[in-house]
Amino acid sequence: MCQRATTLALALIAALLLVACGGSAAEPEPRTDGAAAQTAAPSAPASTGEAEPLLAAGERVVFIGDSLGLQAPPNYPDLLPGELGERAPGVETVNLSESGTTTADWAPGSPLFEERLGPELDDADVVAVTLGGNDLQETLGAGDGLDALAAGPDAAADALRGIERSGRRLGRIFDEIRSRAPSARVVYVGYPDYSEATAWRERGGTLAIAALSLGLSALVDAAADADPDLLIDMREPTARAGVDSLLADSEHLSVAGHELYARRLAAQLTR
Repeated sequence: MCQRATTLALALIAALLLVACGGSAAEPEPRTDGAAAQTAAPSAPASTGEAEPLLAAGERVVFIGDSLGLQAPPNYPDLLPGELGERAPGVETVNLSESGTTTADWAPGSPLFEERLGPELDDADVVAVTLGGNDLQETLGAGDGLDALAAGPDAAADALRGIERSGRRLGRIFDEIRSRAPSARVVYVGYPDYSEATAWRERGGTLAIAALSLGLSALVDAAADADPDLLIDMREPTARAGVDSLLADSEHLSVAGHELYARRLAAQLTR
């Protein structure tokens, strides 16, 4: 794991330990622009030449991941071709996402990879991956997302190892996609900034929310360390737009959330 991801994961463990030991449960102060900048994920390295957009007219985007890409419908994979418009006309999307899945469920050799993704790779130009949210939840011993805010010392001690495992699995997933589809581009699509959502802020105190924010940051850095062709970090755009309006419940996107995701993906894939 890269140094930044390790630092964030250690901070996550420290914050969770403080929560378990009776840390403050006061309402967190609204995050300032400066604080947001400190937790922003690193952008893709600048190119020294004129880079071609990752997505072109008539190409095919295959989505894999968990329930973030589902619900609604229409969900953001459904909406992407319309948002692309004349920037990349005729794009086709295939949404293979499966609710509740983790990086282990999509690892090479798994039924989802071999039987669902594998047959689609021959015709895939872009593979968009959204995984790791359920991994983080499981490492904290949570039955659902909000339960993660009550994680104790044992779960906190497992958090670093869990994030490291997720990053390694993402790396294997990306490598195997490229092995079987050498011309395909791999894109990691991140999660909303749940730490700004009312449902999460009301459930946890200042330190628990800080731990959630740091956990999301560590997950983004683990994904970046797995070396996708493009990482689309959705924390800042969703926080700026107002996370509550983008969520149908504590974890899943609303219609407005899917629309924002589709717009963001369209802009990033054709820049």
